[in-house]
Amino acid sequence: MLFMITMTHDYSTCQTHDPERGPLWKNTLASLPDHGLKIHANYVNRL
Repeated sequence: MLFMITMTHDYSTCQTHDPERGPLWKNTLASLPDHGLKIHANYVNRL
């Protein structure tokens, strides 16, 4: 199965720039293969 997930938010609520949530988000993405999930692509639009 292939899923396409779209996340929409502005810069002020982006977890990547939050000092506490940023590492949590990165760890979540890194642990996906441990759950049998594979990211084929990850795109970012800063507009």
